[in-house]
Amino acid sequence: MLWAEPTGVAANSKKNEIYVVNTASNNVSVIDAGKNAVVATIGVHGRPYFIDVSEDGKRAYVANSASANVSVIDLEKRAVLGNVRVGSAPGLARVSPDGATVVISNRGDNTVL
Repeated sequence: MLWAEPTGVAANSKKNEIYVVNTASNNVSVIDAGKNAVVATIGVHGRPYFIDVSEDGKRAYVANSASANVSVIDLEKRAVLGNVRVGSAPGLARVSPDGATVVISNRGDNTVL
């Protein structure tokens, strides 16, 4: 199955898109909100759990709970720019309103970065 075990959802008002994290499929579905249709799928690392979108709508951050990292996604290109190592079993990735900081909760080692 291409989309299995959805866990995280985020909206992008700048692009009228919705992003759904599919934990068991290791990917993110991109939904065109106007058409109510999946228009792309972006692969990320192991067991993604949560997604957040920057205020400007250009980047998304996905906490990958089995990979101890966060995938940074360019939403224009619909591609992963890179992966940032964080603590064990990251659960949430939240972007500050100014886009300068991403805070990660690491469930496996009880830390916040």
